[in-house]
Amino acid sequence: KGLEMLQQWPYDVGPIFVGSLQKLGGQARVNAAFRSPPIDEEQVIDPIAYYNADLPAPIAAPVLPPGAKKLDSAKEFGALAWYLVLSERIDAHVALKAALGWGSDTYTVAREGKQTCMEIRYRGETRQDNTEMLDALHKWIAALPRGMASVKANTDHTMTLRSCDPGTTAKVVTDRSIDAYQLLLFRDQIIEVVMKSGAPLPAATCIGDAVTDRASVSDIVAGRTPPVLTNVHAMVQIGLDCRNAPPSALTQDKID
Repeated sequence: KGLEMLQQWPYDVGPIFVGSLQKLGGQARVNAAFRSPPIDEEQVIDPIAYYNADLPAPIAAPVLPPGAKKLDSAKEFGALAWYLVLSERIDAHVALKAALGWGSDTYTVAREGKQTCMEIRYRGETRQDNTEMLDALHKWIAALPRGMASVKANTDHTMTLRSCDPGTTAKVVTDRSIDAYQLLLFRDQIIEVVMKSGAPLPAATCIGDAVTDRASVSDIVAGRTPPVLTNVHAMVQIGLDCRNAPPSALTQDKID
């Protein structure tokens, strides 16, 4: 089912992304996107990343242990995959915040003895993003079968996640990411609606994040309107807090 979501997401998020471009600059801006399309998942999931031309920085592939037989390497894991993987085991809001801090990554898959293992080197856009991802990964690892995964912080502002196949008897799939996926779509839909009301993209993104933080996955999956959207005082306060949102959410602790 995770693979199905990876195949489906362009059809779910793509129209929202195109709508944001139309609001920013009409059909000319959409046409320009065909000449210079998004280069990674983050730029589609989080339109402000495309708006800011936020490009992933080069990142070195993980170093395999002696004797490992490389099966695949030099590929990008991507923000969406991080979100789906993390939300299988931890709170979807924590997973989403970690995934949206994506700066760059690359992974290697290798055969190590009788196990197949993946190592992913990751770097967030800021030090705070790294902190949030490291915290999310520790929670994720704690919810897995013992010894299945580990993470370490590196001296170059990257971290390396190592995860090995636990075997056919281990129960590792929860399908919680299926519901969590709806939270991601909800966030983008809120951003689109707020932009259509006339708000600039930075403010719309800020409002989308604030509303999503206060919305439960269960309400969204059940088709119920999250209470925050009918709470006039809360929505006014969110609007006031976000009205002067900077063009980029990045701060001086940017490392990507």
